[in-house]
Amino acid sequence: MKTIKWILSLLSLFVVLVLIASAILPSHYRLERSVEIEAPDSLIFAQIADFHNWEHWHPWRELYPQLNGRIIGQGQHIGHRWEWDDRRAGKGYLEVQKLTPPSRMEVKLVFKSPRQNQARFVFKIVPSGGGMKTSWVMEGGLSYPLERWLKFFLETTIGSDLEKGLTTLKHLCEAEQQMLD
Repeated sequence: MKTIKWILSLLSLFVVLVLIASAILPSHYRLERSVEIEAPDSLIFAQIADFHNWEHWHPWRELYPQLNGRIIGQGQHIGHRWEWDDRRAGKGYLEVQKLTPPSRMEVKLVFKSPRQNQARFVFKIVPSGGGMKTSWVMEGGLSYPLERWLKFFLETTIGSDLEKGLTTLKHLCEAEQQMLD
């Protein structure tokens, strides 16, 4: 009986420590990755601001090659939307919220299932050196208590996805620019 009480006491202490630590951890995350692209901002923006083009460079296309989605509205316009409903990826959508062509786009990311969540993408294109510094920001909230521990994993997992997407975008835009030259 003493052993059971001792185990329950340790388990209770562990739960309390996890809850206290969770309260201290940030309730918000922000990831940002950037790449230098040697192409005009208008060409880069055209790739980013039209979801029809994302199939060529977004980092999750290999993970979900059969993604069942539909694109609504016209690219480079507020309200342009990409909806999906996939057994593996779940159900959700991306929707353009703000546009400042050819330098900035804000996108709302909504997951409806298997778990509801929201995030925001911000794309920024600014002159830098011989090209355009193109940044992809992802930010969102982390609910208490368990999601707050995910922040440590987001930096490496989602951060590397953003890098992969930007690298593919860079190669795509630079190849397109070479064909135009």
